[in-house]
Amino acid sequence: MLVAKRFAERGKTVGVELADTSDAVAKAHEQWKSSPLGENVQVNFRRSDGFDLAINTAAPTLVFLDPPFEDREREWQLLAGTCMFLREHNIPFLAWYPYSWHTFPNWIVETTQCLTWEVLWAKCGAKPSQNLKGCGMLVSDCVADVLQENRSTLEPLPACLGWELRVR
Repeated sequence: MLVAKRFAERGKTVGVELADTSDAVAKAHEQWKSSPLGENVQVNFRRSDGFDLAINTAAPTLVFLDPPFEDREREWQLLAGTCMFLREHNIPFLAWYPYSWHTFPNWIVETTQCLTWEVLWAKCGAKPSQNLKGCGMLVSDCVADVLQENRSTLEPLPACLGWELRVR
């Protein structure tokens, strides 16, 4: 929503297409869909698979991916493929991922060649663990520019909590 609002402030028409199969997400969407984002922002929600929507929507203004990671390996693959497709087609996107161990975040950054913003609240130990240590966002180039412009606004929260913000 922050990125959509920033694009709208620049006078751009922003269309955000949201998709999820979860009942809880559909209910949450109903609660915040009236948030004032500006006259030039259109937010639509569909109860469907987000990967399919991201690839099959004609000329979206912004794509935000937040996979459930229930089938972790499959969803990492889908996330990487979708982000590469979006990047190749110059479609602005953000894609959330969990950080529990170095393997998958490193793999997805190397595979997609996307910039990532990560917030880490715990260090990885000597052995792999599935305990959440942080999270990250893969971002397209134009979204990275907006985040960089707002970095001074975004950095204080992780720092206040003793967390690490890493941009790579």
